[in-house]
Amino acid sequence: MTVLPRILTIDPTGVSARLVRAAIDLTDQVVIQTDVPHSTAALSELNLNPYQLVVCAVRLYEDEVDGYTFVQQIMPHLPETAIVLVGEDGDTEVEFDGNAVMFRRPLDPQVFFRVFQYALEGRDVRMAVNGHGPAQVAQIEDAGHIPTLDLAAVNTIIDVLLRDIAPLSLILATRAGEVLLHRGTDKRLDSEELARAVLPAAQSTIQVGHLTRGKGSSLSFYDGDYYDVFVLSVGYHHVLCLVFDGKGGSKLFGAVRSYAQRAAQDIIALMGEGAYNLNHTGVKKKNVRQSQVMDMVPEIEPAAVRAERIEDQLETAEVEAQPQRLQLEPLDNFDPALLDQLDALDSSDADALFDLDTLAEIAKGPDQNGGALTYEEAQRLGIVQ
Repeated sequence: MTVLPRILTIDPTGVSARLVRAAIDLTDQVVIQTDVPHSTAALSELNLNPYQLVVCAVRLYEDEVDGYTFVQQIMPHLPETAIVLVGEDGDTEVEFDGNAVMFRRPLDPQVFFRVFQYALEGRDVRMAVNGHGPAQVAQIEDAGHIPTLDLAAVNTIIDVLLRDIAPLSLILATRAGEVLLHRGTDKRLDSEELARAVLPAAQSTIQVGHLTRGKGSSLSFYDGDYYDVFVLSVGYHHVLCLVFDGKGGSKLFGAVRSYAQRAAQDIIALMGEGAYNLNHTGVKKKNVRQSQVMDMVPEIEPAAVRAERIEDQLETAEVEAQPQRLQLEPLDNFDPALLDQLDALDSSDADALFDLDTLAEIAKGPDQNGGALTYEEAQRLGIVQ
């Protein structure tokens, strides 16, 4: 029997619970999530069931301890449990001695998702945070040529997406920060600045794809007071940013996954394999082109062999050009005496079959339907076939 991992969130506002649900949706994990509003209910849960991850808000109810104190109290009793403390901008950031980390909103979703994965795997979540730095990004700076996009075809895809969901702004950018497309009504958010800000998300997708030996894809969510931003990878070289109002963007995970990811896949289809080609791909493409050229160069054929081949082809063409006679199988029991009976036949009867006046008289003769012939009767008389 498989034991599902358990996650406990403690937050009177429900923000921590939404962050965890987003991580579950994006990583396709199967877990048991329990959400409680205050520390008293959390202690009861922790006494009843083992939890792999506890996510607690810094600001709890006023009559309770704050998140800092609560984490310090439970950490010695839960050596196998990872703990994440979620604060707001302005809250004091602390470091813990045990398997615990702290985030302040707006948080980096890539780091949060990695912490989430580490916790469910039973690993130290502090390594997930400390392992995310400039050194790792530098390893994938040279990711090769960025494939070009047919922006007319992309605009058609984006038009369909904008009919399905209505973001304030939509930005398509390269992993180098170049804005290729900017659609939407809200121009207050600087598109180029946003494209540069989400570059780590694009590079993390490349790195994770390399580690997982597959064509990686990602969907990141940035939760802000004024704006909520979804960032979708489009292959390894492009990102699609969707900007929503900060009051309700977190409720649109389902719509973004359904419609925006489908649009991203359609754009990937325009690029083909180039969407996931990295720095070594240029050599592969060159080799492929060379092999194709070599396949097109015919092997030199000796003159004698060529003359013999041409002669064979001419003989074959001459045979095929001759008309083919139709040959019937012979009759086994044919009696030639039957031909003698043809002299007794009156040929005038046969001539009547081709006399139009005779056919007209037959057609006017008395019959069913007031003298008119049916199609079947005309077939039986031989007027039509």
